[in-house]
Amino acid sequence: MDKVETGVRRLEYTGKSQDHAILIGNHGNVHFTARGDFELSGSVYCPKYTMKVIVSGSGKVTLQGICKILIVVKMDGTATLDLTQLTCKEMRCTAVSGKTHILVGKTRMLSHANVQKEALITLTQSDTIVGSSVMDNPQVVRQHPIAV
Repeated sequence: MDKVETGVRRLEYTGKSQDHAILIGNHGNVHFTARGDFELSGSVYCPKYTMKVIVSGSGKVTLQGICKILIVVKMDGTATLDLTQLTCKEMRCTAVSGKTHILVGKTRMLSHANVQKEALITLTQSDTIVGSSVMDNPQVVRQHPIAV
């Protein structure tokens, strides 16, 4: 039996979408979906909650603010997910494929990253802890290498 999440807020963009005033507040867990051709940006304030993201298609999603856990459930196509101004305690990437690019900002831990072929995850902060399954993945790169 599938577990159904109750009280989850869903924010979906499909087709050709452009919105630069997205505001996600502190009211529970969030599922954010962008499919098609999009140019999206906005603010997130969920310091106690989880945000799940699905991005499929082409375009750019830029998010800033704070959330407790960010889970990229699926990302494919030729999209860019810019999280350089988003702070979170933990990030997980379940399925990242295609020619996608994720720019990770101030994140304490990247615990899981399933990155396929031409997809890329760039860590912009040198102090991000990466899980053992992520450490040897060539598609996860540090913009600023750790000083030894």
